[in-house]
Amino acid sequence: VPIYATDATVRRAAPLQATPDAWDDTVRLNPRMLTEHHLSSGATVRLTQGEHSTILTICSDDRVPDGCVWYPSGLPRSAQLGASFASVGLESV
Repeated sequence: VPIYATDATVRRAAPLQATPDAWDDTVRLNPRMLTEHHLSSGATVRLTQGEHSTILTICSDDRVPDGCVWYPSGLPRSAQLGASFASVGLESV
């Protein structure tokens, strides 16, 4: 859960949401995975977990390990997904 998504007070504090520590609504993959899946930063994808899904924009991030996606819990669009550490599906939209 991002530091500025933990409770109602910080989620509504505009100055905190404007800092680099606030999470933008993107799913992050490393550059190698983007290439393997024929995707690029700025592309729109559907992130699916179980029967639930959400539409997000991709961001390239070399801190993400191969075979992983990084999208935190505690954000409005992740609320409909399941467990924080579980398998997800990713498809271009």
